[in-house]
Amino acid sequence: MQHIMSLSRLHWHRTSRLARWAFLALVVFVGCVPQYKPPTQDQPHAIVKFRRSYDNIPKEGWNAIAGSGEVVEVLDLNDERAFRLANPSRNVKESRTDAVLVHPGASEVMVGASFQHKERKKNQESYSCSSPSGPGSYCSSSSGTGGGYQAQSCTCYREVYRDEVVTDSSCVRTLTASFEDGAVYLVQFNYQDARNCSAQCFRQVPVGGGEFKNEPCR
Repeated sequence: MQHIMSLSRLHWHRTSRLARWAFLALVVFVGCVPQYKPPTQDQPHAIVKFRRSYDNIPKEGWNAIAGSGEVVEVLDLNDERAFRLANPSRNVKESRTDAVLVHPGASEVMVGASFQHKERKKNQESYSCSSPSGPGSYCSSSSGTGGGYQAQSCTCYREVYRDEVVTDSSCVRTLTASFEDGAVYLVQFNYQDARNCSAQCFRQVPVGGGEFKNEPCR
């Protein structure tokens, strides 16, 4: 019985964690995130290298607009957007690294990637018209002072096609790090699928000859 309860708690914690990451992905890639203001070169700063690698690239939806697939990559510091890059999905087969300047101090770092494509979808929109036309159209009248004048206002509906962004897969991870002035750090993000991605942070300590030794961030 205890074993069953332990498995049940483990499943609940795993489900809760996945739900939290799914919510984070929704906020990160759909919501509005304030922009991070980085330090200048002559201000105290650390350098954070953001390296992304992908073990798998999800397929686009069957009705995707040809060539519209892209991946959006982000790095947030304390809920502010420090890095965002959108590229065609076909360009992420090789790992890539970009660098940003960050303020010294403790930070919550969130990294993620979202694979998206565009689809042309049919929508219904309303517009003002002089007489009812089409299903659902209607008119209303208003009387002037004394009832001697009537104005008619009609609303009609029509079908229009718009390109909409559809998410194929997204994954985010968070970690904490304390950045020191003058130091160089590497944040490594690896994407496998919507439920499996990882993020690691290392401080890159020079060992001579242009080489670095990676030490876990504190």
